[in-house]
Amino acid sequence: MLQHVRSLEEQAKQASEEGKQTISPELSAEPAEWDQWLGYWGGRREWLEALALRELPDPMVPEDLVILWERTLEVIGVQLAIDVAHLHNLQVVGTGTSGSFRLVGELEVMNVDAVGRHFEKELRTGNRLTLDLSGLTFIDSRGLAMLLQLSELANELDLTPIVLKTSEVVRRVMEVGLPAPIPGVEIEQ
Repeated sequence: MLQHVRSLEEQAKQASEEGKQTISPELSAEPAEWDQWLGYWGGRREWLEALALRELPDPMVPEDLVILWERTLEVIGVQLAIDVAHLHNLQVVGTGTSGSFRLVGELEVMNVDAVGRHFEKELRTGNRLTLDLSGLTFIDSRGLAMLLQLSELANELDLTPIVLKTSEVVRRVMEVGLPAPIPGVEIEQ
């Protein structure tokens, strides 16, 4: 793993010197090393999910380390959705366009906070949101509340409209759960 970090650092420095905004990292390892790495992160995900289920706080990371990590990602042009990497019953997939995402699965109490933070960050970086919700099989009241909060933030930042492509399930929940359409949101059919 250290060789990958060093490789990314070298590629980032070179890209920065050449004035490039992005890099295409080359990562290689033996199958056993990948298995070890994936096993570690799988165990870490399970541990964090267990903490969340027990309503225990996530362990704190020193602030200077977080700042260093974020700056490194900015320098090398990597866009990661750190807390949406492993969500309970939901996939958040970037479509290749800034601010455009497809959600597949269930948007519910176990994952809505992480998703909301991710989309809020997108808005705060100046990206209008286009959300394809046609892959959602479930959305609860917390999911609707998230959409309302995102709409308010988009309005404050003058980044309206938020465009939603919805599934029949989402459309029905919105009709029943909301007294009126969400301001600043366009629904695509």
